[in-house]
Amino acid sequence: MTTPDTLAAGAPSHRQMGWHDINWAKCHQEVRRLQARIVKATREGRYGKISSLQYLLTHSFSGKALAVRRVTENQGKNTPGVDGKLWSTPETKFAAIESLKRFGYQSQPLKKVCIPKAKGIQKGIQQGKQEGINEGLQKGLEQGRKEAILELAKQLLANGVQYSVVKISTGLTDKELKSLSQKNNQND
Repeated sequence: MTTPDTLAAGAPSHRQMGWHDINWAKCHQEVRRLQARIVKATREGRYGKISSLQYLLTHSFSGKALAVRRVTENQGKNTPGVDGKLWSTPETKFAAIESLKRFGYQSQPLKKVCIPKAKGIQKGIQQGKQEGINEGLQKGLEQGRKEAILELAKQLLANGVQYSVVKISTGLTDKELKSLSQKNNQND
């Protein structure tokens, strides 16, 4: 049974907690204990037990808390994720722990991109959408960094990168890319 002073491997207690209220030593102890049980079950060949212990570890408050702490308290802590969000305050870190749930997660759909092959054949490949990168590029365009993106696209085109790849990676329109390629041809 969980008391307000301790954290168990299962669901968190009903007491309101914050990031600074977490007993990190107890979290480490609980995660280490579950990991040791997984190792023991592996050595014994008890694969059903392994699965249930892994589920318990990944869904435990202690496991989630340590995962968020590991991501937010390292050298890359100032780098936002693909979604563009940064967990820098104690409130956002604790909210991140609570948001790590199995249900309610919706992955982004795949995007089909056609790549020209030999003899005029188009081959379709599917790529995962990188919403955070695209949003960052759009923000960069809005903040007056369009010149830098145009210069990057110009260099990519000059180095022989395919038109469709440049278009997708920079987010520029066909009109802007055509004007760039015309300027490249005039400079050559």
